[in-house]
Amino acid sequence: RYFLWLAVGAGFFLVNLVVADLFAESRSVFKVLPGGDALQAICYGLVWLTFGASLWSARRTATAMRMTGLAVVCAGAGSIILLPFLFPDLVPGMQPLWNLGLPAYVFTLAVLLFLLKNEVRERSTNQMKNLFLALLVVTGFMAAKVEMNTLLQTGMPFRLFFEQTAAMAVGSAAGWMGYGLGLLLWRRGLDKPFRFAGLILILLGLIKTVLFPFSHKAAFGAMTPLLNYPSLLFLFATGMLVCLTVNKPRQHWPLEQTSSAGFWGSLLSVMTFFILNVEISSVFAVRGGAFSLLTHGSLAHQLAYSLGWMIYSIGLLIVGIRWSSIKVRWASLALLVITTVKIFFMDLWKLGQLYRVASFVGLAAVLILVSFLYQRFLSEESELAKHENSENS
Repeated sequence: RYFLWLAVGAGFFLVNLVVADLFAESRSVFKVLPGGDALQAICYGLVWLTFGASLWSARRTATAMRMTGLAVVCAGAGSIILLPFLFPDLVPGMQPLWNLGLPAYVFTLAVLLFLLKNEVRERSTNQMKNLFLALLVVTGFMAAKVEMNTLLQTGMPFRLFFEQTAAMAVGSAAGWMGYGLGLLLWRRGLDKPFRFAGLILILLGLIKTVLFPFSHKAAFGAMTPLLNYPSLLFLFATGMLVCLTVNKPRQHWPLEQTSSAGFWGSLLSVMTFFILNVEISSVFAVRGGAFSLLTHGSLAHQLAYSLGWMIYSIGLLIVGIRWSSIKVRWASLALLVITTVKIFFMDLWKLGQLYRVASFVGLAAVLILVSFLYQRFLSEESELAKHENSENS
C-alpha cells in the first residue's frame, strides 16, 4: 500500500502537471495556479473529477484511498459548480447556449450520474448515494441557471436570485418552480431532504413571481395587459398550485405535521388574490408608465378592485362550501365584509346619483346571493349532520 499511495500521488501530480504545461504562457513562465484563467480552472476541475471517480470506483483498494478519491471528486465537482462565483467575468463573456460552461457541466453531470448508478448497482449506503445525488442536483441547477443567463441576459453578470432583465426574471422564477416541482414529484429514489429542497425551491420561485411586478415595474408597465409573458408565469404558478392542492400527480410531501392540501390551498388563495390585483392594475395603468398597485385617484381602477374582490370572495365561498372548509368560508366572509365597507365608504360616494342607485342594487343582489348560498347548502349540511347523529344515537 505504501508504493500504491506513491503511485496514486505521482499520478495525480502528473495529470495536474499536464494541465499546467498546456497553459504555460512561455518557456520561462510555468503557471500552476489558474489565476484569472477560467479555462485552466475548468480543466483542473474536470481532471480532479475524473481522477477521483476512477479512484473511488476501484473497489479493491483500501478504504482510505477510496475516501481520498471521494474528496477529490467533491473538490472537482465543487469547482465546476462555483465557476460563476469564482470567475465573475466568465458568464458575461459567454455566447448563448453553446459556450465554455456547457461541456464542463455536461461532463460533470455524466461523471456524477455514472458514480450514482454504480452506487445503486452495488447497493451502497444511502449516505453515498445521497452525496452523489446532491452533487448531481446542484450541478444540474447551476448548469440550467448559467445557460439561461447567457440566453436571456447575454453579456450581463451572473446573479443567483435577482436578475437584470424582465425575461430572465420570468424564466428564472419558472425554472425554480419547475426544478422544485421535479424534486417533489419524482417517483422514487429521493429521500426527505431532497423533497424538502424541492419545496424550498417552489416557495422561492413563488417569491420571485410575486416580486417581479415591483422589481421590473418599468418593463412590466410597458407590456400589453394580460397578453404578456409574465401572465404566462402567473398562469403556470396558479396551475401548479391547483395540481399540488388536489395532489395530482401524487407528490411526496416532506412535512408530516402539516397537511399538504391545507398548505398549498392557502398559498393558492393568496397567490390568486395577488395575481387578480396585479392584472387589474395592469389593465388600468397608464401605458408606458411604471407598474403600481395604487389607483392614483382613478375611479374606474378603484371600482375594478371592488368588483374583483367581490367575485373572488364569492368564488372562495363556493370553494369552502364545496370542500366543507370552515376556514375558507370565514376568509371569504372577511374579504366580503372588507369589500362591502370599501364600497360603502369609498366607492359609492364618488358616483353620480343614478350610478349610485344601480350600485346599491348590485351590492344588494350580491349579498342576497351569499345569503342564499349559506341557507341553501350549509343549512342542509347541518340538518343532515343532525339527522345522522340522531340515527346513530
